[in-house]
Amino acid sequence: MTSRKCFASTTSDIGVHRADRIGYCVVMVFLGGIFAACMAVISIFEPIHAVYIPAPSDAHPYKVAIAEFPLTVSPRRDLEMSLFMPVANANCITQCDKIYMPDEVAKASDAQFFRNASSSVFTKMKHKECCKSDKAIDASKLPLVFMEPQVGISRFLYSMLARYMSANGMAVAVIDHNTGGSRDLDPFSELQEWDESVTKEIDTRRDDIDFVLEKLNDISFLRRQFRSLSFNGSLDTGSFSIVGHGIGGTTATSLGMEDGRVRFSINLSGSAPSTEEDKQATVYFFGRSEFTRDDDINWPETWKHLVGKATEWDFKDAGLFDYSDLPWIADLARKNENVTIQEVKGLRDSLGPWGFHVTACYLEAYLKSELTDARGDIEKCYHQFDQMQPYSGNQN
Repeated sequence: MTSRKCFASTTSDIGVHRADRIGYCVVMVFLGGIFAACMAVISIFEPIHAVYIPAPSDAHPYKVAIAEFPLTVSPRRDLEMSLFMPVANANCITQCDKIYMPDEVAKASDAQFFRNASSSVFTKMKHKECCKSDKAIDASKLPLVFMEPQVGISRFLYSMLARYMSANGMAVAVIDHNTGGSRDLDPFSELQEWDESVTKEIDTRRDDIDFVLEKLNDISFLRRQFRSLSFNGSLDTGSFSIVGHGIGGTTATSLGMEDGRVRFSINLSGSAPSTEEDKQATVYFFGRSEFTRDDDINWPETWKHLVGKATEWDFKDAGLFDYSDLPWIADLARKNENVTIQEVKGLRDSLGPWGFHVTACYLEAYLKSELTDARGDIEKCYHQFDQMQPYSGNQN
């Protein structure tokens, strides 16, 4: 088959076929323009190739359903939260894709952590959630755990830690408080002083948690948030546990020391509130090589007043954000999307993805130890990961 050349002519047909050929060529140019425009639109809206974050292992007895929703605290402020709900493996009959972060949050988080990345990172991430169960959930039997983010950091950066905790049978709530605290507090450094901005941030978070607890005690609220699941009991909000990172960890310790409803608290590399009174609380503090309790503005004195169960572990050669999903997300982007990432703010790259896996192991172990009959998992984590060591500094 020969191609037709636009505007080519011979002396024999120039008068007869000229108009036909001009019309043909105009049509071809027009169609070519449409094709180019379509390809441009497709390139803009074509879904980015997804990187699937692996699910917790089959040793976990639960799949996890996730609800994300806003709550109006006052006319001037909304908070947003994610609620992770365990669904027994045998009862989860459908799993669905879920994006790791909404697009705008992903782009903002890319800018926070991956300034020199060759491509977007968070926008590519997806995972699976349970989106249908064949049996009603009695939420009253599920322990409730709050996971408090670092100031100025999206709650979505803790989604996989929350997912792993929930896969052990806990309902996990993660809140974006939207306090604006990052204007005064640096999410990438430890507290250097305790001022009004710190007090305001923690007081607001504590009030928000009380507000959320009122909602979670309502079965109709759970049904509205998880429309594909059924419930025959609401969450028991008479007691809860709390895990927090950075300022979120400070909030966790503060609540753990002052609120009788708190079973135990875990502080991931955050400061401590000061106290001059003895406290019976169960407190776990996870520091780092360069930030043990001896390096904080309040921990040395506060520790003397912890007369309940108080334990410190220190993560060797870890960055502040090794206590989050970040190290695993960065590793998945590098391996599965071949994204060039020169530096990740808040991490020590020498640990690679193990920052996440070590953190998840210890969080799961302590939750199971405190909230179920499981024993021995803490020792398993210790023998599996030599990066986490018991506190070995001044024994105050």
